[in-house]
Amino acid sequence: MLEEIDIQGQGFQPLKDHGSWRIAQLSYDPGVNALDSIATLGRHLETEEAFLLLQGEAVMVIAGTQDQPGRFEAVKFVSGKIYVVRQGQWHAAVLQPGSRLLIVENRDTGAENSENHPLSAEEKLEIIACVARGESR
Repeated sequence: MLEEIDIQGQGFQPLKDHGSWRIAQLSYDPGVNALDSIATLGRHLETEEAFLLLQGEAVMVIAGTQDQPGRFEAVKFVSGKIYVVRQGQWHAAVLQPGSRLLIVENRDTGAENSENHPLSAEEKLEIIACVARGESR
C-alpha cells in the first residue's frame, strides 16, 4: 500500500519522519512569514535544508554563515527547482498568501542545534527593501 500524506495547515508542519530525515511543509502564516512580520533569521549548525516551491510565490532571505548575519540577499523561488540552505547559513523564508513550500531536513533539526537572530528595526527595513528590489543572486 502506498502512503498518502495530505499537505495542509498553516505555518510549519512536519509531515513524515523516517530514520534520520523529515519532510515538512511551510505555508503562508501572516504573523510569521509574511514580509512585514519577519522577526528573526535562523541557522542550523549541524545540517542543511532543502526547499521546493509547491504553490504560490516565496523568497528566501539569506545572510551568510558568519557569527552574525551579513549582507541580505533575496532569492526568489522558481517552481521545479530545489533550493538548499547550507549548514550555518542565516535564512528566513518569506511567503505570499496562498504559498506553500516543501522542506526536507534532518529529523533532529531543532532549537538544540540551531540559532536565531532577532532582527532590529533597521534590519527589517533592509530586508523589506532587498525583497522589494528583487535583489537576488
